[in-house]
Amino acid sequence: WHIEIPRSSLTERTDVAPVEELFVSVQLHHGLHMYKTEGTLLDTVREPLLQWSIGKNMSAKSMEPLLPNALNIRMSASPCAGDVAVVHSLGFYYDYIIILSGVYLGVTKSGFSHGDTVWYNVTDNLCAVFSRGWQKLYPVDIIVTNHHLLILTTLGLYISQDLRDASNSSLKFRKEDFVKMTTEDYSKGSLWYSSHCLAKKEDYEGVQATPQYCRNRTICQISACVYSVEPFSKWHDCIHKMDQANNTSTTVKSFQIHNQVLSGITLAHDQKNRNVSVRHASEGGLKRLAEKNLKTRTKFPWFRFPDKKFVPRGMFFQPGNHLLYVYGTQVWVSDNGGNSFTRVIKLYDETCVAAVSCEHVHQLFFITDKGNIYHSTLEGAKRYSKLGALGFNLSSIFCDHIGSLYVVSFNVSEPAPGAISCLKNVFDHVDDFGFDRPLSFQFLTEKMVVLFEHLPLKGSPRIDYHFSSEFVTKVITFQPNGLGEIKKAYSIQNDIGFVAIAEVMILDPFTVESLRDSPCQQYSIILTARPDKSVAIELQQVGNGDGFQATDIEKTVVIPGYSSLMIIKVQSKSVALAHATMPDTVPYNEVFKSVKWFMYNFGAGKGRRWKIVEDSCKRELQQVEKVRVNSVIFLDVRDEITLTFKAAVTDEVIPVFQQKLIVVTMGNPEVLEVESVHSWDDFGNHIVVFKARNKFYERHYTTVVVVVRDSSLQCELASFSAMLKSSCPTGKMIYYVSPVAITDSEWLSGNAKDSKGADLLISLPVNYRPPSQRGISIPLTDNIYNADPSKPRLRDYYQTSKKSGKFKQCAGKLSREECGCTESMKLSSLAAFSDCRERVLRMTYPVSNMPIKLFLKIGNKPGEPLNSPYFVTVTEVNNRSNWEVTGTNSTPTMLKLRTYLKATLNSTLYNPDGLKITLIGSELFHFRVSVILGVSMCNLEDEFQIYVDDPPLAFPTSFLIGTGTAVVLGGILFLLFVLYQYDVQVPQWNNIKKRIMRRNQRCLGFFSFSFFVHMFKSCS
Repeated sequence: WHIEIPRSSLTERTDVAPVEELFVSVQLHHGLHMYKTEGTLLDTVREPLLQWSIGKNMSAKSMEPLLPNALNIRMSASPCAGDVAVVHSLGFYYDYIIILSGVYLGVTKSGFSHGDTVWYNVTDNLCAVFSRGWQKLYPVDIIVTNHHLLILTTLGLYISQDLRDASNSSLKFRKEDFVKMTTEDYSKGSLWYSSHCLAKKEDYEGVQATPQYCRNRTICQISACVYSVEPFSKWHDCIHKMDQANNTSTTVKSFQIHNQVLSGITLAHDQKNRNVSVRHASEGGLKRLAEKNLKTRTKFPWFRFPDKKFVPRGMFFQPGNHLLYVYGTQVWVSDNGGNSFTRVIKLYDETCVAAVSCEHVHQLFFITDKGNIYHSTLEGAKRYSKLGALGFNLSSIFCDHIGSLYVVSFNVSEPAPGAISCLKNVFDHVDDFGFDRPLSFQFLTEKMVVLFEHLPLKGSPRIDYHFSSEFVTKVITFQPNGLGEIKKAYSIQNDIGFVAIAEVMILDPFTVESLRDSPCQQYSIILTARPDKSVAIELQQVGNGDGFQATDIEKTVVIPGYSSLMIIKVQSKSVALAHATMPDTVPYNEVFKSVKWFMYNFGAGKGRRWKIVEDSCKRELQQVEKVRVNSVIFLDVRDEITLTFKAAVTDEVIPVFQQKLIVVTMGNPEVLEVESVHSWDDFGNHIVVFKARNKFYERHYTTVVVVVRDSSLQCELASFSAMLKSSCPTGKMIYYVSPVAITDSEWLSGNAKDSKGADLLISLPVNYRPPSQRGISIPLTDNIYNADPSKPRLRDYYQTSKKSGKFKQCAGKLSREECGCTESMKLSSLAAFSDCRERVLRMTYPVSNMPIKLFLKIGNKPGEPLNSPYFVTVTEVNNRSNWEVTGTNSTPTMLKLRTYLKATLNSTLYNPDGLKITLIGSELFHFRVSVILGVSMCNLEDEFQIYVDDPPLAFPTSFLIGTGTAVVLGGILFLLFVLYQYDVQVPQWNNIKKRIMRRNQRCLGFFSFSFFVHMFKSCS
C-alpha cells in the first residue's frame, strides 16, 4: 500500500528556514495482529542545508577509492532535522603520507541509511577567501548550526553565509583570523556547540560556537578559547584576562553557553585541579552577550572535581534539557548549571572522546578511545550500560531523527552506494558490570551482607577501586543460585588489600561451595595471627585426605558471627593464608568444627561465577496527563500547567515509609512560578504534582527534568523532560465572527442573500481603493483591493492618489493570474492580502450599534468569547474617520488603564465584551482589532471588512438640495400669507389665460422683430 499527501495539505510555506522534521506513526492491523512503525517526514523544500551546492560535486565512484584511506570520521547533524547531516574525514593518508589535500564533505538527507550521500569538494570555495598555502588545507572539525556551516581547518575557521539566503548557487564562506594562530594550533583545535533547534526562534534564543585551540609556547602553555553567538561576527575570550594573568598554565578544554540563564561555563584544568567556572552574561540578554565579554565575577564558587586522576576531554549540554555533562576518563553530570556535579561513569584504561545524543528516545552514548560505547537512558541519573565496541575501522555512531542508532563506516568489505556503509543494530549488549577482582563475603544479618573488593593478587595492582555509588540498585547474581541488590557502595582505607565495599540485600540466598569443589570444608579449622597482618587457616587432622587446593585461592571462609577470611595463598593442603574483612573480630586460636564454617566463591579467576547486572524494573515513572517526552509547552501570561508523575513501585521492593523516589530539577526556576507537591498512596507509590504558572510578562524558557531515583535502565520510562516557554502558545489567536453566517464557497463564488432577498456580499471593482477624508474620488490608502496590474487604477484622478496605493501579491506582475492568489488569500480579511480580496460583506445604510463579536482560540480547543483582561483597540486600516465604537469603557479599571497607557497607545482602549460599532460613511470600511501589549505574549489581532451600500447623497449635494427645497417652499408659503393678509383677489385661471393669449398675439410680431434685431447687433 502507499499513500500520497500533497505538500500543500501539510504546509504552504516555501521560505528557506529551519523547520522541525515531522514524526509519522503508522499503525495497521490484520485480523487480531497489530503492526506499528514510526518514521520521519523531511521538508526538503525548506531545509537550509539542502538548498545549496556546498562545493564542486563529486561522484560516488571518484570518492570510493579514497574513503578507505581516510584518517577519521566526523559528523554533524542539522539541529532541527536529524536526518540531514554532514560527514567528513580529517584527511586521506596512505602509509602515513597524505595523498590528497583539501576539504571534502558528504551531505545526506536520510541519516546515511539510503545511500543518498552527495559529496562536495569545498576546497575552491574556501580558497576563494584565502588562496595562500591551500596545499596545507585539511579539515579539522565541522558543525552545522541553524543558519550557518562552520568548518575548522588547518588554515583557520571558515563560516558560511546565511543558509537561509538560498539562491541555488555555490555557497560562500568568510574566514575568521585569530591572532598568532599557526597551522599547528588549528590542527589541534576543536569546535564546541550545543545543538538547539531554532525553528520557532524567539528573541531570547540563540546558539553559540566555541573554537578551542592548543597553543604551544616555549615558556608556558595557554589554551586559546574564543566564543561567539550567531551570526558569529564578534568573538570573545572564554577565560577572563584576569584569570589568564593569575594562572598562565590554565588549559581550557571546553566552553558552553547556558542559554536558559545566559551564563558562560568554562571547563579548564591546570597542573593540580580540574575546574568548572560559571560567569553571568552582561545585562541585556543574548544580544549583549554577543557584544561584550562575560562578567568578571563567577556566579558560583569554582567546582573542583575531587578525583585528581580525572582527565577531562569535553563538555556539552544534553539537547532538549539543562543537564550538563563533562566527560573524559570519567563522566560527570550537573543539573544546576555547573554549580555541582555527580559522577555517572568511572572508566578504567580508556577515555571518553565523543558523545552522541538521541533526543527522541532519551538516550546518550559515550564513545571511548578504545571504541567501546557506553549507553544511558536516564537523564542525569547514575545509570549506564555497555553496548560493546564499534568493531569497524574508520567508523562512528550516528543517531537519526527518530532515534535509531547506526554505525557509519568508510571501510567495510561491501560499501553502500555513496561509498558509506550504514549498519543498524550491530551492538551486543553487555550486561555484566563485574570486574576482575576478588570479592570477600561478610554477613551482617541474615538478609544483609557486605562484599569487600580486594586488589588483584597477581601483577602490580593499582591502588584504585571499582565499587562506587554507580553500582547502587544494581544486582549481583551468582551461579548456580543467588541474587542480591546493592544498597550502598563506597571506598575504604585498608592496608591489607581491601579498597571498597558494597552492602547487599539478599533477594535469593547465595549458594555455598560444595564439598566436591572445596573438600577442605569437611575439617575443623583453627586461626592464627601472622606478623604481616594476614591470618593462617589450619585444617585439623587432614592426614592423607584432600585439604586446601590451588582453586581455593580467592574463596571466602565464612564463620557466622565473626570476620570472614579471603584466601590469598595456599601453603599446603592443611595451611592457607587469608585476609580478614574485619580484623578486630577474628577468633584467633579457637577451633571451629566443619559444621560451623563454610565457603563462598566470589573470586575473579577463570570462570568467574558472579556478575553485576542491571536490575529488573521495580520503579517506573508514570505520567498521568500523557504529555509526550521532550514536548515544548508554551505558557502565556497567567497560563498554568499541571503535570502529575508517579513512581510506581512493584511488590518486589521492600516498602520504605514516604521514600522520595522522584527528583525534579529545572534549568531556570526564576522564569516561572513553580510548585511541587509530594504525596504517597497506600501502596507506597511516590506521587509528585508539578505546577508551573507564568505570572510575568517576560519572554524566556526553562526545561524541567523528572527522574525516578535509582530506577533501572530496563524500565520503559524512568525519566521525563519538557521545555516550558514563556511565550505565545502555538495556535493562540483571536478571530472576528461575522453577524451573518456565510460559507467559504459563497464567499468565493456564491450568491448569499438575507431573509429579505438582499445580497449579503458585494464584489469590489477592480483596483478598488476606499474613500478618504477628502472625499470619495480622492483615495489616499496604500491598500488596493481586487488588484489587477493589467487594468487601470480606479479613481486615480489627483496627484496624491497617484502617489499612494501599492501592490502586494501583484507587485512586479503583469496580470492578475500571475499574482498567485489562493483561496485562503481571497477569503482573508488581512490587509496583507488585500490584492486578492474580491468580495466583502455588504450592509445597507445606516449601520448602527453593530456588535463586534470576538473570540479567543487556543490550539484545537473551541473558541471562547474574548473578555477582560484582553483589552483591545480598534483602528481603521485605511485611516477613515466616519465611524464610532461604543462599549463598556467607563469602568474604573478601564479609566486607569487608559491613563497608564496614554503615552504608548494612539487609540482608545475598550473592553471586548459588549463592543459595538456605528458606521456613518459609505463604501468599504476595513477595521483592525488588536489586544494591548502586556496581557499576552501573542500578537493578538484580527481584521474585518464591511461595505456600506445605498447611502444618502454625499455632502454638500444633499445639503444644497435640501436648502433649495426649503427656500422654494418658504417663498410659496410667504406669498400665500401676503395674499391672504391683504385680501388680494386672485383672478380666475380662465381670465388669466385669456389675458395672456391676447397680449401674446399683439406683441408677438413686434417682440420677435425687435429681438432678432437686438441679437444681430450684439453678434456683430
